[in-house]
Amino acid sequence: MGWLRARRCIPAIAALVLAASAVGAPKPTPPSAGGNPRLATALPFTLTDSLGQQRTLKSFRGKPVALFFYCGCTWCHKCARLWGQMQKGGALDSTHSTTLVVFQGDAAMSKAFLSETGLDPTRTVVLPDPSLDTTLKYHAETCPRIFILDPAGKIRYTNNHADDAPRKGPETLIIGNTVSALQQAAPKPR
Repeated sequence: MGWLRARRCIPAIAALVLAASAVGAPKPTPPSAGGNPRLATALPFTLTDSLGQQRTLKSFRGKPVALFFYCGCTWCHKCARLWGQMQKGGALDSTHSTTLVVFQGDAAMSKAFLSETGLDPTRTVVLPDPSLDTTLKYHAETCPRIFILDPAGKIRYTNNHADDAPRKGPETLIIGNTVSALQQAAPKPR
């Protein structure tokens, strides 16, 4: 019964998020994304996912990518839960995108975060980063830091603005801006 009630709320949540994104439409991300002036193209990385498979960022080229950096705090949980609702509610279907989560913990902690937040495991690749090498490479202040990559791997958006900065912006605005940026990065139908 709880799932049915939650399922009925998804359209209302999606409308709220999209309304928030319309008010504060995402701004293009300058090459200084996340504080790193060299980030016009996403930096390459290889991490082992929570199932033990090595993954490279390059292997996801060809479609838009939502690249999240999470630490597992309450703020990250709120944003991840809302993103999971967007995944399951169909708000991301038209983007044909992949969600990558770089998580500041080990594989067990990453799996727990995926389960606790309701991220769709069929649309989300969780990449533990216990040494923080990739997080630091991206200058990714978490809670959360999000990069939207276009199919060519160019950074099109990150939440580094006054209204959607990590630990400052409300999760509805952060996720709303992310959904809008992902839709803009998706290839247009011909």
